[in-house]
Amino acid sequence: MCEALKELMKDEFDAIREDALKQGMKQGIEQGLEQGLERGIGQGIRSMIFALLEDIGEIPEELRVQINTEKDLETLKFYHKMAARATSIEQFSNGIRHS
Repeated sequence: MCEALKELMKDEFDAIREDALKQGMKQGIEQGLEQGLERGIGQGIRSMIFALLEDIGEIPEELRVQINTEKDLETLKFYHKMAARATSIEQFSNGIRHS
C-alpha cells in the first residue's frame, strides 16, 4: 500500500511539474515574441525618422545615437512627428530637446 501511494504521489508530482514547465515555456515564448515585436516596431520608426531627417540635412552622430538608443515607443513616435514637421535638423533637434 505504501509503495502504491508513493508511486501515485510521484506521478502526480511529475504531472504538476510538467504542467508548470509547459506554462513557463509558453509565457517565456510570449514575452520573447512581444519584446521582439516591440524592438521591430522601434527599429521601423527609427528608420522612418532617419529617412525624413536625411531629406533635410546631415544628421549629426550625437543625434543618431540619441535616436538609436531611445527604447520608448511613445518617444520614438514623438520624434517621428517632429521629424515630419521639421524643416531643418536644428529645428528637429531643438524640438525634441525642449519637449
